[in-house]
Amino acid sequence: MTDAGKTTKRPMSLRRKRYLIAVGFSVAIGGIIGIWSRTVSPDVPDTAFLFLGNPALTASFAIGASLLWAIGLAIGIPLFHRAVDDHEERALLWSGLAAWYGFAFAAPVWWLLHRADLVPPVDAMLLFAGSTIVNVIVWLWFKFR
Repeated sequence: MTDAGKTTKRPMSLRRKRYLIAVGFSVAIGGIIGIWSRTVSPDVPDTAFLFLGNPALTASFAIGASLLWAIGLAIGIPLFHRAVDDHEERALLWSGLAAWYGFAFAAPVWWLLHRADLVPPVDAMLLFAGSTIVNVIVWLWFKFR
């Protein structure tokens, strides 16, 4: 007689543990910067997000967040790439390439149109956000198709 009500739980693989540690580390870095950003700019209303507008930043926040971001990436990227498998790596490579193409298309076009006073000055964060959106869309398509 078998006990159909009980399920055997497989132990978590080393690759999955590494993946969760890398993602958790990256989320923690982003969360720290996000929470910290809400405390440094008193002139921003409670309903606004610091990074969606252009309020002034304190020098200590700018330096600290920059260092945290750079050091976090320097640690998080190798952790993440140690944890991914061949399929994930392929999705990451194609999504990164698509993001680069998106940036390489948008940046010169925007710059040229600005030089003719047809559009506002180039916004690096909008270009970054746009290429990140392209990256995520292509990654999701490769990952879940």
